[in-house]
Amino acid sequence: MLVRDLMSARVVTVGMDDTVQAVTRLFEHHGFHHAVVLDDDRKMIGVVSDRDLLRATSPFVAKLAERPIDVQTLARPIHQLMSRRPITAMEDETVATAAHRMLELGCSCLPIVDHVGDLVGILTTRDILRMTAQTEAHTSSLRSSHQYPSRRPSIPPSLRSSHLPPGR
Repeated sequence: MLVRDLMSARVVTVGMDDTVQAVTRLFEHHGFHHAVVLDDDRKMIGVVSDRDLLRATSPFVAKLAERPIDVQTLARPIHQLMSRRPITAMEDETVATAAHRMLELGCSCLPIVDHVGDLVGILTTRDILRMTAQTEAHTSSLRSSHQYPSRRPSIPPSLRSSHLPPGR
């Protein structure tokens, strides 16, 4: 399967001077976990995740112990905490290749670019997990519809020991 067949073409993008608070609200509103950061010329310069936002935000915001310095963490520009020079994948490479890159480099998303380098989508670990789950469900339904034998062999009653508890 190619990346273009699995990626999400709907990519949340933010500007480099958008605040932590604005990006946090955007994530909450859209239910996304990653955003691609664009410069003033709309070129990709970074990626920010919900984990980056959590690390950058004071744990005392909106709490009784909140101080002015805690609220200031929400005003930080996103370019101060984004991952710079994002690792990307080409839209025509395989999902397996992209997944290996994500594992090797410890990233949870890859912006997807075309041959010109323009942003065309995003691939996340959730996309890969969803594909894996769907493939497994499809394989399981095929297995049951063709009545393949189960992987665990059945022990005939005549060979079972009477001193073992049931199921052993």
